[in-house]
Amino acid sequence: MHGVHVALTDTQGNIIFSAGNPSRLTHSRSTAKPSQAVAVIETGTVDKSGFGDTDLALMRASYSSEDFHITRAKNMLSKIKAGGGHPAVSEEVNREWIKTRFVPTGICNNCSGKHAAMTVGAEALGADAKDYHLPDYPMQLKVKRFVNDLEYDPK
Repeated sequence: MHGVHVALTDTQGNIIFSAGNPSRLTHSRSTAKPSQAVAVIETGTVDKSGFGDTDLALMRASYSSEDFHITRAKNMLSKIKAGGGHPAVSEEVNREWIKTRFVPTGICNNCSGKHAAMTVGAEALGADAKDYHLPDYPMQLKVKRFVNDLEYDPK
Protein backbone atom coordinates (compact mmCIF):
# COMPACT_ATOMS: atom_id res chain seq x y z
CA MET A 1 0.00 0.00 0.00
CA HIS A 2 1.21 3.54 -0.79
CA GLY A 3 0.49 6.76 1.07
CA VAL A 4 -1.01 9.49 -1.07
CA HIS A 5 -1.07 13.26 -0.81
CA VAL A 6 -3.43 14.82 -3.35
CA ALA A 7 -5.43 17.99 -3.82
CA LEU A 8 -8.11 18.62 -6.43
CA THR A 9 -8.86 22.30 -6.98
CA ASP A 10 -11.38 24.39 -8.84
CA THR A 11 -10.27 27.01 -11.38
CA GLN A 12 -9.75 29.52 -8.56
CA GLY A 13 -7.34 27.24 -6.67
CA ASN A 14 -9.80 26.35 -3.91
CA ILE A 15 -9.40 22.76 -2.69
CA ILE A 16 -12.57 20.77 -3.44
CA PHE A 17 -11.16 17.35 -2.51
CA SER A 18 -8.03 16.20 -0.73
CA ALA A 19 -6.39 13.14 0.77
CA GLY A 20 -3.33 13.05 3.00
CA ASN A 21 -1.67 16.46 3.31
CA PRO A 22 -2.98 18.63 0.44
CA SER A 23 -0.39 21.33 1.20
CA ARG A 24 2.63 19.04 1.01
CA LEU A 25 5.21 20.14 -1.55
CA THR A 26 6.70 17.33 -3.59
CA HIS A 27 8.60 16.69 -6.81
CA SER A 28 6.68 15.25 -9.73
CA ARG A 29 9.20 12.42 -10.27
CA SER A 30 7.42 9.48 -11.89
CA THR A 31 4.24 11.44 -12.56
CA ALA A 32 6.22 13.31 -15.23
CA LYS A 33 6.91 10.13 -17.21
CA PRO A 34 3.73 10.26 -19.35
CA SER A 35 4.59 13.85 -20.34
CA GLN A 36 8.15 12.82 -21.13
CA ALA A 37 6.85 9.93 -23.23
CA VAL A 38 4.50 12.21 -25.19
CA ALA A 39 7.36 14.63 -25.86
CA VAL A 40 9.43 11.72 -27.18
CA ILE A 41 6.49 10.52 -29.32
CA GLU A 42 6.17 14.02 -30.77
CA THR A 43 9.73 13.76 -32.13
CA GLY A 44 8.46 11.04 -34.51
CA THR A 45 11.18 8.65 -33.45
CA VAL A 46 8.92 6.14 -31.68
CA ASP A 47 7.42 4.96 -34.95
CA LYS A 48 10.73 5.25 -36.79
CA SER A 49 12.52 3.15 -34.15
CA GLY A 50 9.86 0.44 -34.20
CA PHE A 51 8.77 0.85 -30.59
CA GLY A 52 5.51 -0.91 -29.77
CA ASP A 53 2.91 -0.70 -27.03
CA THR A 54 5.08 -2.63 -24.55
CA ASP A 55 7.94 -0.19 -25.12
CA LEU A 56 5.58 2.75 -24.64
CA ALA A 57 4.38 1.21 -21.38
CA LEU A 58 7.96 0.85 -20.14
CA MET A 59 8.71 4.47 -21.08
CA ARG A 60 5.99 5.59 -18.66
CA ALA A 61 6.61 3.11 -15.85
CA SER A 62 8.50 2.63 -12.62
CA TYR A 63 9.16 -1.05 -12.16
CA SER A 64 10.88 -3.66 -10.02
CA SER A 65 13.72 -4.50 -12.47
CA GLU A 66 12.58 -8.07 -13.04
CA ASP A 67 14.14 -9.95 -15.96
CA PHE A 68 11.37 -9.03 -18.40
CA HIS A 69 11.76 -5.31 -17.55
CA ILE A 70 15.52 -5.45 -18.14
CA THR A 71 15.09 -7.47 -21.34
CA ARG A 72 12.56 -4.94 -22.68
CA ALA A 73 14.81 -1.97 -21.82
CA LYS A 74 17.81 -3.67 -23.48
CA ASN A 75 15.64 -4.32 -26.54
CA MET A 76 14.67 -0.63 -26.66
CA LEU A 77 18.29 0.48 -26.40
CA SER A 78 19.40 -2.02 -29.06
CA LYS A 79 16.86 -0.52 -31.49
CA ILE A 80 18.68 2.79 -31.23
CA LYS A 81 22.12 1.17 -30.96
CA ALA A 82 22.79 2.56 -27.47
CA GLY A 83 24.09 1.00 -24.29
CA GLY A 84 22.69 1.26 -20.92
CA GLY A 85 22.30 1.07 -11.29
CA HIS A 86 20.93 0.98 -8.47
CA PRO A 87 19.27 -1.69 -6.31
CA ALA A 88 15.90 -2.90 -7.54
CA VAL A 89 12.69 -1.54 -6.06
CA SER A 90 11.63 -5.14 -5.45
CA GLU A 91 13.15 -6.77 -2.35
CA GLU A 92 12.61 -10.17 -3.97
CA VAL A 93 14.68 -9.11 -6.99
CA ASN A 94 17.38 -7.68 -4.71
CA ARG A 95 17.62 -10.95 -2.76
CA GLU A 96 17.99 -12.88 -6.02
CA TRP A 97 20.70 -10.50 -7.22
CA ILE A 98 22.60 -10.92 -3.94
CA LYS A 99 22.31 -14.73 -4.10
CA THR A 100 23.66 -14.81 -7.65
CA ARG A 101 26.25 -12.05 -7.04
CA PHE A 102 24.65 -10.01 -9.82
CA VAL A 103 25.88 -6.41 -9.99
CA PRO A 104 23.15 -4.12 -11.39
CA THR A 105 24.01 -1.66 -14.14
CA GLY A 106 22.10 1.35 -15.46
CA ILE A 107 19.84 -0.92 -17.49
CA CYS A 108 18.48 -2.28 -14.19
CA ASN A 109 17.32 1.18 -13.10
CA ASN A 110 13.59 1.22 -12.35
CA CYS A 111 13.28 4.07 -14.88
CA SER A 112 15.52 2.70 -17.65
CA GLY A 113 12.61 2.70 -20.12
CA LYS A 114 12.14 6.43 -19.62
CA HIS A 115 15.88 7.03 -19.97
CA ALA A 116 15.93 5.00 -23.19
CA ALA A 117 12.99 7.03 -24.50
CA MET A 118 14.62 10.36 -23.63
CA THR A 119 17.81 9.19 -25.37
CA VAL A 120 15.81 8.30 -28.48
CA GLY A 121 14.07 11.67 -28.38
CA ALA A 122 17.36 13.52 -27.98
CA GLU A 123 18.84 11.78 -31.00
CA ALA A 124 15.70 12.54 -33.03
CA LEU A 125 16.22 16.22 -32.24
CA GLY A 126 19.81 15.98 -33.46
CA ALA A 127 21.22 16.52 -29.97
CA ASP A 128 23.96 14.61 -28.18
CA ALA A 129 22.12 12.12 -25.99
CA LYS A 130 24.72 12.17 -23.21
CA ASP A 131 23.50 15.56 -21.94
CA TYR A 132 19.73 14.95 -22.17
CA HIS A 133 19.36 15.22 -18.38
CA LEU A 134 20.38 18.90 -18.30
CA PRO A 135 17.48 21.37 -17.72
CA ASP A 136 18.17 23.51 -20.82
CA TYR A 137 18.67 20.54 -23.11
CA PRO A 138 16.43 20.36 -26.23
CA MET A 139 14.58 17.20 -25.11
CA GLN A 140 13.98 18.63 -21.61
CA LEU A 141 12.71 21.88 -23.14
CA LYS A 142 10.32 19.86 -25.32
CA VAL A 143 8.97 18.10 -22.20
CA LYS A 144 8.64 21.44 -20.41
CA ARG A 145 6.68 22.93 -23.34
CA PHE A 146 4.35 19.92 -23.36
CA VAL A 147 3.69 20.22 -19.60
CA ASN A 148 3.16 23.98 -19.92
CA ASP A 149 0.62 23.35 -22.68
CA LEU A 150 -1.35 21.13 -20.27
CA GLU A 151 -1.89 23.92 -17.78
CA TYR A 152 -5.37 25.38 -17.71
CA ASP A 153 -5.54 29.16 -17.54
CA PRO A 154 -9.13 30.38 -17.07
CA LYS A 155 -8.13 33.99 -17.90
